[in-house]
Amino acid sequence: MLELNPFLPLVAGCLLEGIDVLARACETFRRDCVEGITADEEGVSGVRISSGVIPGRSIILATGGASYAKTGTTGDGFLWASALGHTIVPIRPALAPIRVTPPLPAAWRGVAVRNGRLTVIANGKHQAAWTADILFTHEGISGPAALGVSRDAALLLESGPVDLAFDFFPERDHAALDTDLITLSRSRGTRTLETVLDEWLPDRMVPWLLERAGVPADVRGFALTREHRRAVVGLLKQWRMGSVASISLDRGEVSAGGVSLDEVDPQTMQSRKVRGLYLCGEVLDIAGPVGGYNLQAAFSTGFVAGESAAGALLPERHGGM
Repeated sequence: MLELNPFLPLVAGCLLEGIDVLARACETFRRDCVEGITADEEGVSGVRISSGVIPGRSIILATGGASYAKTGTTGDGFLWASALGHTIVPIRPALAPIRVTPPLPAAWRGVAVRNGRLTVIANGKHQAAWTADILFTHEGISGPAALGVSRDAALLLESGPVDLAFDFFPERDHAALDTDLITLSRSRGTRTLETVLDEWLPDRMVPWLLERAGVPADVRGFALTREHRRAVVGLLKQWRMGSVASISLDRGEVSAGGVSLDEVDPQTMQSRKVRGLYLCGEVLDIAGPVGGYNLQAAFSTGFVAGESAAGALLPERHGGM
């Protein structure tokens, strides 16, 4: 016979009570608009809403960043933190699609290239690179590689032109790729180069790339010359995709910049400027690489901020925090 833990009803009751408290709080904010955070000589004193002030001595600022404004992330948290004396590191796009100029062929939209290396070039130098997939869109490129370099590209774009280069086969050098092309073309001797390269690249891309390389698409594998191979390999290893036209802050998965980390205690996430104010997530100047790091940063800082804020109000339950 299954024995129920005698503490389960108590735990369930506490959870239901907590949910009820949260629901009532949400109902309050559904009716009113938050306009800021109030403070006095002791620290934070409340949340200012359109109908008055909700008093509080422990307040967590978890408003997110400034990307995807239609979801509500309009950057209000930066304004409220700034009004309380915090330094705001300039807000920039991160993990965002990149618009490319001149426009890439419309037929490529939806095409993905796997495991290439996307490189950002500015002032004649390679400034950043990311090896992963790219996805062609109606405006340019997205996918992990594009998101991975977007923050660097956006920062560099503030100072001058930024170009993009792509290596389709970063794991192979020029000599190895040339050898592979010889082997492939000879084994497909009577087929055209266009159909041969379909085995390596998305077929919608091949004619355009061969035209840029100056190699006839209908040349047969057995007739492929050394000059043809050099042109093809050179393009596959260093395709100058175009220039960065823009990187949209609104379309980024996250935004870079925010409240300076020097002004937040990492042990508690409490503000070093205003007692009782706790900050977490994307309102902080945190922007990790693609791959779930930003979600983990939000979860971790949110957990610490929640524990610390509760501990400040209920020291007897939280070990005297």
